[in-house]
Amino acid sequence: MVVVVLVVVVVDVVVVVVDVVVVVDVVVVLASTGSVGGRPPWCHATACTIGATKRTIPEE
Repeated sequence: MVVVVLVVVVVDVVVVVVDVVVVVDVVVVLASTGSVGGRPPWCHATACTIGATKRTIPEE
């Protein structure tokens, strides 16, 4: 039972971290006007989200 609780807690923490990163990226995209470095702002948001997901999920 303890293991199940720990797994649920870890998954919840990962989901919260990813949600926060996505919200921050959305705010950045909405705040920025036009392209950043020749790329549309959503490219940055997508890259940040993918990067955050890779950071929070350890590679085996």
